[in-house]
Amino acid sequence: MVIYMENENGAKYSILVWNTRLYEQGNKFGQNQKPIDHESVNGILNFVKGFLELNNSIAFLQEIPYVSNVDWNEHKVFGEIKRTFPDDEYTMVYNLTSKTQIMMSIVLSKKATIEKDDNGVNDNRCVSIKCNGIKFLNLHAKNGKETKKHLEEIKKKHPLYYDVILGDFNSGSYDKDNADDAFKDKVEAYKCFIEGYIDVCESKSTTIYKTPIDHVLIKYNAKYMCLFVRIVDSIDKSDHYPIIMELTKTK
Repeated sequence: MVIYMENENGAKYSILVWNTRLYEQGNKFGQNQKPIDHESVNGILNFVKGFLELNNSIAFLQEIPYVSNVDWNEHKVFGEIKRTFPDDEYTMVYNLTSKTQIMMSIVLSKKATIEKDDNGVNDNRCVSIKCNGIKFLNLHAKNGKETKKHLEEIKKKHPLYYDVILGDFNSGSYDKDNADDAFKDKVEAYKCFIEGYIDVCESKSTTIYKTPIDHVLIKYNAKYMCLFVRIVDSIDKSDHYPIIMELTKTK
């Protein structure tokens, strides 16, 4: 479903949502350290930078590294992100919950487009920002058995607080062969979480595994409408596809 509303006077925003999987680059998992794939890193950063050249553009990104779990120094990929998006030209919002934080969500825009919303949910996985009165939550839900509890905690603490919630929910309304109780719980938690919102991704597959777990929720009767949404399944730099959309302020 594409929600369309013609609005000559409303402000328009270009939105990118993407689980980049960048935190795995160069980090150690078990006994093995993954090498940094510079081609993939550069491809992702160049895609984001090009997108942010659009007027009123905002990038909501997940799985960004902060430190390396090999030497516990600033991750080389995070250093590259800071060089690509210098703070005299861009605003980057993220949260630090630990000096040894290896993964986080971030929000990027051109300078002074966005500001942090201290009244929302803010931790390494969740980033709350405001833009021209629009309240956004960049969400990367916990996975596995923790997904249900994580979504329930956010919903209980901030019911219908946000105008737009987007990111990797690690859940969706879809069927799975041999689904266990944990999977069924995640589906029910997702359905409860989106009450009061429209999911403009409409259960489209958003990963290479053909699962619809990345979402863009817009609150019912909000002053904002989605003009179009596209899942860019031609980009294979991550196990998730970028989602791009255009949002307009209608009132």
